[in-house]
Amino acid sequence: MEKRPHLKTCIVLTLGLLLMGMIISSCSPTNTTPGTIDQPTQALEPTATPAELPDYGDLDETVLGEGNYGRNDFCPVSFSYQSRSLGSLTVAAANNISEISVDEIYDQVFTQYDQLRQNSPIDFQNQITVYVIPDSGIENCMSHDAVVFTSPGNLDNFALSEDIIGASTGISEHWVKAGLAYFALGEEVEIQKLQNWYQETEDLDILGLFKARFMTDWVSQEEVDIAQMTAAALVEYCLEKENIPVESLGVEINNDIRNDWLSSISVERRVDYPYDDFYEPFIFSKSEDCSIIVKTDVMDFCLNKIEENPYFDEVRDAEDFIHRAYTGYQAISDYLVTNAPSINPLIRPEEVFTIKVKSTEQPVGYLRGNTIILQQNSRPDFILGEIVRRYDWYDDLFLNKEGLILQQGFAEYLGFLLPIYESPVKKIIWDDLNELEGVPGISYWYGLDEEQLEAAKEWYLQQGGSLDSQEVIDPLLFTDAVAFATMDRGAYGGVLGIPIELKFQRYYDVMEMTGVDLTDAQAASYVAWLCDTYAIDTVMAKYVNNVEDTALEEKEFTTLKQEWQDYLREKGEGIPIPDAGD
Repeated sequence: MEKRPHLKTCIVLTLGLLLMGMIISSCSPTNTTPGTIDQPTQALEPTATPAELPDYGDLDETVLGEGNYGRNDFCPVSFSYQSRSLGSLTVAAANNISEISVDEIYDQVFTQYDQLRQNSPIDFQNQITVYVIPDSGIENCMSHDAVVFTSPGNLDNFALSEDIIGASTGISEHWVKAGLAYFALGEEVEIQKLQNWYQETEDLDILGLFKARFMTDWVSQEEVDIAQMTAAALVEYCLEKENIPVESLGVEINNDIRNDWLSSISVERRVDYPYDDFYEPFIFSKSEDCSIIVKTDVMDFCLNKIEENPYFDEVRDAEDFIHRAYTGYQAISDYLVTNAPSINPLIRPEEVFTIKVKSTEQPVGYLRGNTIILQQNSRPDFILGEIVRRYDWYDDLFLNKEGLILQQGFAEYLGFLLPIYESPVKKIIWDDLNELEGVPGISYWYGLDEEQLEAAKEWYLQQGGSLDSQEVIDPLLFTDAVAFATMDRGAYGGVLGIPIELKFQRYYDVMEMTGVDLTDAQAASYVAWLCDTYAIDTVMAKYVNNVEDTALEEKEFTTLKQEWQDYLREKGEGIPIPDAGD
């Protein structure tokens, strides 16, 4: 069968990225060197730090300059500028600014810098450059290292103070910069207001002070105010009570310190923020179409809050999503490296891929080139199934007669059913067990009637599975149970009960394919059985590397399917299988 070149560019999503209706289906760079330069960048050379600090309010002492900035990875805008330099600060104003006079720009930036420098509890040691460009071009420019980008409309913005402090001190943790800026600008921390907030809030994870907590496109202005005051209060507490150096706060902050601080303001509650140290190696930025960009070593995130998506309308959803995608992908990759060495060259990608969450007119989440795009009807907690489709070996499965069910099965098996990550499938199993229905008498997710659901439960319990709570559910074992219960009488639709051929008939000539009468749940059970029975490396050797001398040699799908179903029957001895004629 000929390989389809568009396989990764447009795929109907299955269990991964489940949609929320009945027909639910499934950007700063890591290097600090500017990328492609459109034109030479004239590097500004700030004056050496003087023995005595200059008067930053006296513009007559500044050194005049001019130059050209060439677009690069940090700012895709080219512009000529004029500049003034004094001591550790250079202010470069683009020549095409019309909103405000250049002298006003110089006056505001130098004055603000001087205030921050004088009031900061940590010395400004770095030479920095503040580029001021038109408002229309600032969205895609990112402050980095000793370079700050701003615009006339943002000269009074709190974020400029944060960026100046970060560039001048070398501090990168956003909440620490925010806390320092709050104090340096002379703002007062209202302890009573913080006390009232933390006594009442249901979201104590705000104390993690993730970047989105300071952004009004994610939270209310009141919450931004709380986050800024909290950052300032924590900085002060750590300096005075914990004796932690400012430059170490981002690394040393933990829940014990947060809880001690809460006690210090008479709030006897406990925070259990789970992401300390997780974000430390990542780089945060934003762009015109990405409210938050998170760049990691293997994947980038472009995230936007989606009000109409209950799975991505809060900051905690974004944090869970980043953690789930990043750690889950690493866990799956490590699992494959250990258990399927024959495909090792196809496991670690050469290029970083991007996961974008945004509202779009596309009917479902989809893949485009090197980007996974999730939209307002997607289930971001099911991202791992789509990440599995990004592996280089995934397309090679399609070249087999049973390629489509292998692809669907592996996406489900590796993405949701292994015990090496937190599985969202536990929740949907629990939903079906607790009578969530799509239509009367039919379970919502697996499309089981009452007899099939009872048979699945009996099979699952007979294997030693527990249904005492959602947390103890074994997703793989229950998937096998569903496959057992639908062996003779198919499921009645549902998200996971639709035959693969019906889901893909608009994209492929399914009449030429083998095994596409199976559903996603059945395909996952089949692939899991293959890997458990013959070893996942043997399965990959046969279906990806086309190795002939394996235990699967000369075994056609029909034979393997029969072995799989015989295994399910044997495990379910004594349990009636719902008959096709019932």
